[in-house]
Amino acid sequence: MEAIGQLTGGVAHDFNNLLTIIRSSAELLGRRELPRDKQKKYIDAIAETADRAAKLTGQLLAFARRQALRPEIFNASAKVESVADMLSTVVGARVALEVEAICTSCFVEVDASQFETALINMAVNARDAMDGEGRIVLAIEAAGSVPARRGHAAAKGDFVKVSVTDTGSGIPTEQLEHTVFYQFTFSLILKSECA
Repeated sequence: MEAIGQLTGGVAHDFNNLLTIIRSSAELLGRRELPRDKQKKYIDAIAETADRAAKLTGQLLAFARRQALRPEIFNASAKVESVADMLSTVVGARVALEVEAICTSCFVEVDASQFETALINMAVNARDAMDGEGRIVLAIEAAGSVPARRGHAAAKGDFVKVSVTDTGSGIPTEQLEHTVFYQFTFSLILKSECA
């Protein structure tokens, strides 16, 4: 029952982040005399986010039916750039969203919709941690190892590190042991297929 509770809580959190993007874009569309290019940007953000919500529903259904994920090979930097374009409408004008593609040709083999969902969640959480004002950096770089984490041994090899950092105040020291989710999501490391 605890595992089911964690799963439903995670899905609800993911959906809430996607709905935040849709709601924010819809509110911005309601502004008077909004230039046509801005209208298109917000409409595209709503459409892309609705597609991501549909993928999230598909993931949940696949989990319920015990279907395998659909890993595919793609350039992590290009994927982060495309998600960042959509996220820029959501984080707001008071947040500077930057992509640092230290590795411009880092290919990963992973389920693309899970990759996008994790990135969206980390960026939305970073924005919220800064009270809607500050700087978020999405970085992609090659890594030669994976640190030991939550019962998994460290590993050496060809990896790609995708990280989200922000200028928020951070989690108070006394709460760190109770916030495993945040500690995990600030550094996502994925196996590289080629460089």
